[in-house]
Amino acid sequence: MDALAFLEMLGTETGDLILYDPPYSFTQAAQLYASYGKDKLEVSVANMRYWSKCKDEIARVCKCGGKVICCGWNTNGIGNGRGFDLDEVLIVAHGGGHNDTLVTVETKLTHQITLFDLLEDKSIHE
Repeated sequence: MDALAFLEMLGTETGDLILYDPPYSFTQAAQLYASYGKDKLEVSVANMRYWSKCKDEIARVCKCGGKVICCGWNTNGIGNGRGFDLDEVLIVAHGGGHNDTLVTVETKLTHQITLFDLLEDKSIHE
């Protein structure tokens, strides 16, 4: 199943721990998504907004105080711009000609305020 579609099915602030393990390179993404058809390949490989949307959804799904473990080719993780604090970084060496896997562990520090939250806030209307 498409990762973004799966994340969009999940409730807001329902996850205590989320593991995010996207393809580590454009080549790997192209190989993994080729069987899904050209539209999925274009979305996942060429459109970096897709990955950003996945991270936005992860931030929405993760509870305040919850953890996100990200595996990938960089240590950006979900990011402090989405309310996360970086706890630790692990480098996993695979040896030979294989690239290392960079793993980040982050904690969600802030509740994400949505437009719905603002509309429901009675103090704003008083």
